Amino acid sequence: MPSVKEQFKDDYLLPLYEASLRMSVKSTDLAALCEIVKGVALTRIRPVAPTDARSVAHLVDELLAELHNGELEPADRVSIAEAVLNQTSRSFGYVALEGDSPVGVLLMTEGMAIYAGGTFGQVTELYVRPECRSGGVAAALIREAAKFGKERGWRQLDVGAPDQPRWARTLAFYLSAGFVEVGPRLRLDLSCCPSGKLAAPKHELR
Repeated sequence: MPSVKEQFKDDYLLPLYEASLRMSVKSTDLAALCEIVKGVALTRIRPVAPTDARSVAHLVDELLAELHNGELEPADRVSIAEAVLNQTSRSFGYVALEGDSPVGVLLMTEGMAIYAGGTFGQVTELYVRPECRSGGVAAALIREAAKFGKERGWRQLDVGAPDQPRWARTLAFYLSAGFVEVGPRLRLDLSCCPSGKLAAPKHELR
């Protein structure tokens, strides 16, 4: 079995190895960290493009199936993905690739609000295939999104976490990435509400 130093023989890992010596990191922890860093290094992340519509649609299908216990509402998500990704002035994102195979995606859109101080970003989909999780891929996608947002002048990047406590690990991931909880998100489904036929609220704002 190769020594820890031999595992870090690649140039991009040497600074990490040298820093670990200064901090007296345990060899077992260092070996685990090595595998994570190697995984991230082998994963290429690039901006999403309209030509990625089919791959993105399949990844989002997997995301929705996981969120809804394998039950998917029928929809032509490839066509929807094409329409979304062609809105290049307000739809943005990144795709993670291992070789030529897409293994993760982050999509976001731009909003505007007074409370946000102007324009801000909204993460609409974030998904990494199970076999590639716990390897830093999602964190790398978030970093690219945050970098993009700063360059675009966004003051913040918002995201909605899935139902709790079932998806507590997802919430923990976002918190570890620097997000903070700001309260529950709600949704009004306009597709099933005829114009002017919304239900009357049973409570008043106070």
